[in-house]
Amino acid sequence: MDSFERNINTNEQAQEQSIQSQNFGGLNTTASPLNTPYEDSPYLLNTIVDISGNVHKRKGTRLLYRSVVESYGNYITGFTTGLNYNLVVCKRGTDLLLFEVLNDVVSLVMTKANVWDNSAKDIKPSTTSTSEVEPRLIMCTGVNKPVQLLFTEQQAIQTSTSTSIAFTNAARFINASSSNCLVFVNRVKATGVTFSYSSGTLTLSNLPNTVNGDVIDIVLITWQWWAEAQAWKGDRFFKSTSRFNSTATDQNVKVPDSLITDLSNRRIQAGEYNLIPYKNSKRAVGAAYTKSSTRQPSTADEFAFGDGSIYVYNTNNQVNPSPYYLTFGALQSPSDASTVYINRRRDCKFNNNTALQAQYFDVYVDNSKSSVVYSSSDPSDAVYGSCYAFNDDTGTLGTSNSSLVHGITFEAYNLGIAATSTIEVANNQIKHIGSSAVNTLFNYNDGSYVMVYGLGNTADYNNGFYPSVVSIYQNRLVFSGFTHRPLTILFSNIDDSVVPSKYYMSFSITDDSQLITDAFDVVINSRPDDRVVALVEWQASLFVLTRYACFRLTGGNQPLSPSSRFVNFVSNTGIVNANCWARTDFSVLYLSDTGLYDLTPLVENGEYQVRERSIKIRDKFGLTKDPLYEELPWVRYDSSNRLVYVGYPAPSEIYTTRYLYVYNTFRESWTEFNTPTGFNIWSASEYVDRTKGTQFGCVCCSIRNNSRVPQDFILLRFNDVYYLDFVQQKIHNGTSYYCTPRPSVTHTVSYNQRRYGANYALTNQVNAFTTFPITEVEDLTVIATLPTTEAKTLVWKTDYLKEESGYIYLLKPLPDNTVLSIYLGGQIPKSHLVVYVNNLKIESPTPSNNSFTLSINNGDQVVYGNVYLTAYATPTFLWNNMANLKRTQHAYLFFDNREGILVYDAASAINGQDSNTITERYVLPINANLTVTYNNQLDGSTSYDIFGFRDIYWDDAVFDITTPTDQAIPYQILKFPITGIGVSYQIMVWNYSEEFFKLSGYQIVAKMKGRRWTSKY
Repeated sequence: MDSFERNINTNEQAQEQSIQSQNFGGLNTTASPLNTPYEDSPYLLNTIVDISGNVHKRKGTRLLYRSVVESYGNYITGFTTGLNYNLVVCKRGTDLLLFEVLNDVVSLVMTKANVWDNSAKDIKPSTTSTSEVEPRLIMCTGVNKPVQLLFTEQQAIQTSTSTSIAFTNAARFINASSSNCLVFVNRVKATGVTFSYSSGTLTLSNLPNTVNGDVIDIVLITWQWWAEAQAWKGDRFFKSTSRFNSTATDQNVKVPDSLITDLSNRRIQAGEYNLIPYKNSKRAVGAAYTKSSTRQPSTADEFAFGDGSIYVYNTNNQVNPSPYYLTFGALQSPSDASTVYINRRRDCKFNNNTALQAQYFDVYVDNSKSSVVYSSSDPSDAVYGSCYAFNDDTGTLGTSNSSLVHGITFEAYNLGIAATSTIEVANNQIKHIGSSAVNTLFNYNDGSYVMVYGLGNTADYNNGFYPSVVSIYQNRLVFSGFTHRPLTILFSNIDDSVVPSKYYMSFSITDDSQLITDAFDVVINSRPDDRVVALVEWQASLFVLTRYACFRLTGGNQPLSPSSRFVNFVSNTGIVNANCWARTDFSVLYLSDTGLYDLTPLVENGEYQVRERSIKIRDKFGLTKDPLYEELPWVRYDSSNRLVYVGYPAPSEIYTTRYLYVYNTFRESWTEFNTPTGFNIWSASEYVDRTKGTQFGCVCCSIRNNSRVPQDFILLRFNDVYYLDFVQQKIHNGTSYYCTPRPSVTHTVSYNQRRYGANYALTNQVNAFTTFPITEVEDLTVIATLPTTEAKTLVWKTDYLKEESGYIYLLKPLPDNTVLSIYLGGQIPKSHLVVYVNNLKIESPTPSNNSFTLSINNGDQVVYGNVYLTAYATPTFLWNNMANLKRTQHAYLFFDNREGILVYDAASAINGQDSNTITERYVLPINANLTVTYNNQLDGSTSYDIFGFRDIYWDDAVFDITTPTDQAIPYQILKFPITGIGVSYQIMVWNYSEEFFKLSGYQIVAKMKGRRWTSKY
């Protein structure tokens, strides 16, 4: 939206005949007070504009899991296995946690400790999942090697009544144990199961009693780190060719093409090519041809590397260096054809193409480990196919496992290796990975490594520069975000086209790569300080979101491949970090420094454009221009409710996001979700509750120390049935109850200072809260602890006043060094805490040290949570002639109460509860308060509990409609006069309680006489 336009019907007669209802347009904080469109709201908090265009209180949040632990870099994502088991995967600092959610009950089913080292502790990873038979969740941090979480499953049908079962053909479960396996019987998780493996058969014992036909599933979950590796066929190491001796051109022997791929730059510069020609297939003294050090071979047994030109000793000056030919000094005598046996030493280019100790080389030939032979002497004791390590700088073989080497060669007494053999070499050095990693090849065990071919040619395994961005596009795994190559995008081979059954594991880009299925890379042309931050697949394109721009990568009319790759510039609007985008039903949304943008196609030419979707709240963004905050925001999509959540940091908060802005993709409207001390979220995601289906939740914290470091770890679900935050449900057993910290700020009084901030923007204190801007609402408790330690509760309007800016103003000076504590809770709300016992609200207890106790019966059901402020404010209205000021004005509010008509019945009694105490009580209480302000001053007149007539302002003498004595009426129209008319006025509907309201429309009309309205629909 590029401009604002007020949409008011000026036909007063039509206005008087009916409520002119427009759909609510959501939050608008950028328009001026008098330019705010009629549908928009300059103050909208904890509300939703629903599919019907109503504005109503958002649902609450439920605390599912809490662990008291110092937490960093937490990240959450849902994952579904091949057998359709639903898990929540969380990175917490350096650990991986796996949870199962069943009817809001969260179980920590597995922990993988010390997966990452401390350099990755604070980093939220970029992730992608594969759809292989054994699916993987791949995670990249940029500072540690890529990590995968592998899910291996098998199913068996019980054939008898037993507490044990045998899985045959279960070689994958050789390392199965209770620490890495989940067992399900008829899809119910079994505990206490024991494991026994022998010769391909896995036996599970101590199962719950099972009978014929029961289905037993086993889910093996292991993690691996990605080791740099190379893979070749045997013909890349050894091959023979014929040497003829008839004409001068026969002095040049063509080197087989398979031996001259991917040559070492170090040897090229030295005129060497790691090629050793032999007279026969044995490595023995005198078996190799002699290389001319001057490139002037003189005999039939002396050679130089040449370009195939005719060479005559003593006539031509030197052989022109080239790897393509062996140029001999003379023809052989006799002139019969002979065979030249050529061995190639292969540089692995590990450790950023530097030397590495030989002990870190793991060599596998046809899936069998080959021990490296450390000997430079007579190889007669080495069998055919034995592997040696060599140093590319010196050309010598390694003599011990501590020798610095670059690659491998097969130079046993019988030279070479079978041409069809598959040779894999890995760097098993444990570096830039967690302490639980081991240096052994993956065998379905935790902490082992898997080989990723050629990734080390782009990543830097020596200095720790790894991909920080990962995605999958057109059956290729895609990496980017390398610190030292920030604009490089690396594409794997397609599926398992290099090594069978190893998907997306080859990134080798050499002159040997000639197929369209091979790996390749693309370098984006952008500003020098730019870097790739996110990769998004959408509508047959891969969108490359850099920090300062957006590009579209396609294959034109073909699949993306080494021979078909095109980069199109889309916009100079970049993304903040890798977790700041979401794919919705119709577009891709991403967060830039200036707000939320979407990618949309242009129908006329097939190109794409970027549009700003947050212009109405643009003033909320901008903090991420400071690098201190740019890794904190996140964007996620709640597909069930079609809401995009944007987590955004507050100044001084360097670990989590305090603010939560929510975009309705259907209504294209904004709102803000807030809770008194902030949600303090690291990350959010959809996940599957095995009972309730798809849910939306986050990982957040509630307690922080003086350095703002989070001290707990919470899984929180949105869209709870209660209109409270951090809802917890317990069965009373006499113990105390944890609650989030009481919203409060503290100040030390200076005698000359009268104003003290209460909200976060003014104090930056961790437990600061959102103050209600209406100054005539008493929502604070202010306690002054004098230097004498005497505590005094200050009286509103006698000792202090509220200011709409968020300050309190002391009417009377206090002594220096008095500790001034400002708490949420006064007349409304009385407490930040609401407690239900057996579905009945009780007097809120007073917490101490984040806990409280209850004097109730064991077995009672306790539900409790925090209240949050919900508010909707109309735009500011200004009448433009004096005639209007002489007329009585009325406001009409149309409420939809249908969600609050249900009541409890006698069967709702819990734990021996007297059914009379609960029968006919409303399940969902509905109520709201109403405030009218004048002349842009946030004081005005407030009426509380408008559904209960608690304020004389709603006396029937003023009100000309039927009294709304309860919430049983599905629809209600409230009409009231606006008194004391000044220049401008504004209406606010709000509550600070556990109660609900839904406003469907409002109308403001000036007229001489009233009209009686019915309150029933």
